[in-house]
Amino acid sequence: MQVTNNQDVQAYNYKATKTQEVKTSPSAFDSLLEEKKEVSEKKEGRVLANIDKYNLYEDETKRFREILADDTVSLEEIDTLSYEEAKRFFSHMYPKDMESIMKSPLVKYGDNHNQIFMMSSSMSMSYDENFNEAMYRTYREIDTEEQRDIFDSTIHNLNTAYINDEQYEQVKNMYGENFIYNMLSNLKTEYSQNQDLRTKMLLDSYTLLQNNYNEVLNEKKEIYA
Repeated sequence: MQVTNNQDVQAYNYKATKTQEVKTSPSAFDSLLEEKKEVSEKKEGRVLANIDKYNLYEDETKRFREILADDTVSLEEIDTLSYEEAKRFFSHMYPKDMESIMKSPLVKYGDNHNQIFMMSSSMSMSYDENFNEAMYRTYREIDTEEQRDIFDSTIHNLNTAYINDEQYEQVKNMYGENFIYNMLSNLKTEYSQNQDLRTKMLLDSYTLLQNNYNEVLNEKKEIYA
């Protein structure tokens, strides 16, 4: 469901939906059935036709149904989900096999569609789950679209350089703590020699990524301590 409030969303508020009455005459039974179908589709959205087949927790089903009620997902609604909940949410919105993709209803992503897509893509970027979560947070926290696009281009330029499955596996193994360290080291050297805006944006982005990576590690240490 599209959220228009620009303030940070701290908690998810469930909203009751009004039941729409349909009036007809006994002689128009076929029309009644068709009208009820149209009302139901308008009220719930096409995506909800598939959600009940997913293996979701009961509370997740309620929250996901509310988000998808109008076939539109906003950044504010994604903010109400934990990282693990967001992973489960996006895994259903972006099926892995082409057949499921072709059968899945179209989901709209409001004004922040590029940012939401980057966030969802980061969840399977590498075999280092800490890195993936740090990337997710970084895409969320970079303020401007220009800076996000520049940062994203340095990630996906590496991906597109590899074409077969074996090389793609190497890329997924490459991402992690050492990748962040090497990128930051190179960017610091580059910026000391040429203080251009693009390099400054990249340096800020990878510094944020490093901070988020360390934050994720510390949070998990506390959980398992």
